[in-house]
Amino acid sequence: MSLDGGATFQRPFGPLPFFAATKSAQVMLGADPLTTATRPPEPLCVGGAAIGGGSVVVRARGGGTLVVRGLMPKLPTVPPMPQFFSDGVQLRIVDRSSGAAILDLTATNAIPGFVAGCGGGGQWRRQPEGAWVYRNVSNALPPACKAGSAQGLRKLTLQFLRGGRVRFEGIVQHPVADAPSDVGVTLVFGTSPVVGATGRCATFAAPCVRHRAATRCAGPR
Repeated sequence: MSLDGGATFQRPFGPLPFFAATKSAQVMLGADPLTTATRPPEPLCVGGAAIGGGSVVVRARGGGTLVVRGLMPKLPTVPPMPQFFSDGVQLRIVDRSSGAAILDLTATNAIPGFVAGCGGGGQWRRQPEGAWVYRNVSNALPPACKAGSAQGLRKLTLQFLRGGRVRFEGIVQHPVADAPSDVGVTLVFGTSPVVGATGRCATFAAPCVRHRAATRCAGPR
């Protein structure tokens, strides 16, 4: 009998008859080590597209900076602009080696669509060459505008290219406790819990290499 989720077992095991009228039996024994531990985040994107040329760069200088980039292919179920992200964008970066989220702007804490920001900032602005830029100077997200809820997100740029592709870049300013060895990035257009199963999402995974003061993670081209 395990008393702590499978790490240790109570001993000794005394003989105990289970069946008296049969000569054969199959026994399955299991333990869940996550019963008292923090479970990894649920997947945001199921069957989504693959992000090309994805990268994550983590720098320790200046209090810590993270930059994520990539190129999304055309997503078949996405409406035309500007409805493309009118109900918000979800962005998650996970340390795949530990399962911990480095950045988790999802669900009720997602990057908002075309709504008023917190403290007079945090809104989308159209830029030249088909780009839309979201800037956040308050480090808070509506509607609650809780301090720190933006998790250091300063800027997210979405550039809409010919053929329906989208180039994106996110800049986050906050310290990362441990340099990741392998990251996973998910970008979802929409904040509904089920939108990631409708094709409005894309992902990439990348191994990381440490270069002096920076850790660089590069995905497939």
